[in-house]
Parts: sequence; C-alpha cells; structure tokens
Amino acid sequence: MQDLFKALSQENRLFILALMADQPLCICDIESNLKMTQSNTSRHVSALKVANIIRGYKTSQWVYYAMDDDFIKEHALLWEYLKKKFDEEPYVSIRKNYVQTSSCTGPYPIQLLSKKKEKVEI
Repeated sequence: MQDLFKALSQENRLFILALMADQPLCICDIESNLKMTQSNTSRHVSALKVANIIRGYKTSQWVYYAMDDDFIKEHALLWEYLKKKFDEEPYVSIRKNYVQTSSCTGPYPIQLLSKKKEKVEI
C-alpha cells in the first residue's frame, strides 16, 4: 500500500494517469505532452508500474503503457475519485490539449484497450 500512495503523491504521476485515463500511451507521447525529459518520464512511469497502477505492452521496439485492469478492479472507489478529479483543472487542460506526437509503430494505442489478459489454467 505504501508504494501505491507514494506513486500517487507526485503531481507529474497524476498528470500521466490523467492522460492514460483516455488511452494507452508510449513514453514519447507522455514526455512531449507533459514537457518532461525521457529519463524523468521513465522514472515516473517506473514508479507507477512498481505500484501496479499501470502496465506495459511491448509492440516491436515500442512499449505502450495503460491502466492496469487489476488496479481498477481492486481500487474501484479510488479510481472513480481520480477520474472525477481528472475532469477538473489542471488535469482537464492537459487531457484536452493532448496531441499524439510520436511515430511509434505497432498497434495503435486504442487497439490495446481491447487486449485482455490471458489466464493460464493449471
């Protein structure tokens, strides 16, 4: 639980989640829209992954990040609260002004939304 609240305590991470609430994103789009360096963006994304808030999908040489379905299920009330706050300033401006700037190849981010986790039965 400590990793979860630590990850959510940093404003740049909340901005990243606000953008990811609409669609999966690659690092390049996060850094260009939030005007952050690649290393800073990667550090914030890593903290969100460690807290199991987001997950990554590798496609060719690109990695897209999306909200983790398990996080959304396990923390439904928290996720609803965050989404409500993401519809307020300053988050709504960032979401409204989002521009896809990358030329990443592979599946379009929207295609990742329909990708389900495969369960292996033993």
